[in-house]
Amino acid sequence: MMNILLVEDNDLQLKLINEYFRNLDAEVICAKNAFEAWQSANKQIPDLILLDIMMPGMSGIELCKKFKASNKFSDIPIIFLTALGNKKDIITGLQAGAADYIAKPFDQQELMARIMVHYELKKSKDIILAQNNALKLELERRRIAEENFRLFFQAVSSSPAMVIITDKDGIIEYVNPAFTEITGYRLDEAQGKTSNLLKSDYHNDAFFSNMWDTITNGLEWTGEICNKKKNGEIFWEYASIAPLKNDDGSFSHIVSVMIDITENKNSTDKIKKYNIELQELNATKDKFFSIIAHDLRNPLSVLMTSTEILANPEYELNAAETQDFSVEIHKSSKRLYYLLENLLTWARSQTGRIEFTPNYHLAKELIESSISILAPNASAKNILIVADIPDDAVMYCDDNMILTVLRNLISNAIKFTPINGSIEVKIDKIITSPKNWNKYLQISVTDSGIGIPEDVINNIFKIDACNSTLGTQNEKGTGLGLIICKEFIDKHQGDIWVENSTATGTVFAFTVPMQSNLAPEILL
Repeated sequence: MMNILLVEDNDLQLKLINEYFRNLDAEVICAKNAFEAWQSANKQIPDLILLDIMMPGMSGIELCKKFKASNKFSDIPIIFLTALGNKKDIITGLQAGAADYIAKPFDQQELMARIMVHYELKKSKDIILAQNNALKLELERRRIAEENFRLFFQAVSSSPAMVIITDKDGIIEYVNPAFTEITGYRLDEAQGKTSNLLKSDYHNDAFFSNMWDTITNGLEWTGEICNKKKNGEIFWEYASIAPLKNDDGSFSHIVSVMIDITENKNSTDKIKKYNIELQELNATKDKFFSIIAHDLRNPLSVLMTSTEILANPEYELNAAETQDFSVEIHKSSKRLYYLLENLLTWARSQTGRIEFTPNYHLAKELIESSISILAPNASAKNILIVADIPDDAVMYCDDNMILTVLRNLISNAIKFTPINGSIEVKIDKIITSPKNWNKYLQISVTDSGIGIPEDVINNIFKIDACNSTLGTQNEKGTGLGLIICKEFIDKHQGDIWVENSTATGTVFAFTVPMQSNLAPEILL
């Protein structure tokens, strides 16, 4: 509906014009002077103003100037109502800003036609003005968006963090310079590829499945990822990966921001390693003091007591008693010798005094040599030792270290096997080591002894938990033998373990390389 402000001081003219508008879809607001007209316009802004030039008080021309001077009304078309032939008033009114004029007396059709023309022009002008304003807003929005994008792109390009933008399927569309600097892949090399380009195979499929589920559910995934550079170097990064959501909740792109944390990760790992080494060092110290305080003191005490009695003529010992004391002295001396031998070997390994010099050796020669040395011990308990070793089985090892391992394992088997028992030493199989993909011999020492409790097995190779256990004939040990075995096998990049332990015996197994993949060096 059109809103018309009619300003006319003549009641007859007001009545006549209102009659003309009866069939027009318009609301007409009447005012008889400039004051009423101004008040009405401020209450309801009209679409068009019909203004008489000659009015009491402020003239129509002055009121026209006032309307045009106001931003609120400047765009409203004003049509002057003027006496026929008053050209001076007409020119003055048009100069004041009027859009048109109609001479009195009015022709109804002319009046209606002029009103509709200016009304339509006003509507068109309003539409154009609204479109211009909308266009200005859109241009400003785009300018701001472009400026923001420029700032964002500049920030991403200069960021030390890696930025990857992919489509919703994970296909790379953009990587920033930091990505190229860290990974070695240029933008053109990365585009069209997936993020698997950096995959290091450190993480399992479940890790990536969880990551992808989180992202496709519209959530941000954060965490540490181990990736691989173009040159094959492994590196760690902390990543924040999130989908770019649309208004409807769907997403078309995925943005990943990643920070290289390799140095921090290595520092953390070093700290953990140092803590473990410190714990092992403390355990080593405690074990060393324990051996000195207990294991060395006991045989020395027996030696001192026995020799004191033998040296004192007041005891008047007979031949049998002297023999008994001599046997005790021999046992204590022998135990003290083996204890010192193990203690010195272990101490040398802890201080880096044992050279690691591997070479090719026949397994059968080393195993038979170890069995030969321990044959008297086995014979004393009537224990049968069987060795099933192929003549051509070759080991690439430090023979002194492997002989020490074999002697300790066979000696333990003898110790914990009862009289008339049996021990078997054999090569079980040839395996491929997951550590270096080289071929290894798996050698086992199986006894028919008393077995090992489960709680002991779990800590049997740990320095801070090892304990010496009496054998079937109350034979004593140092608790260091298996610790030394573990260190020597580790040096060969092999493994040692208790394969099973039951009431009918124990199986110790270890692996030794068959070919050269180790360089001579100093033991830890």
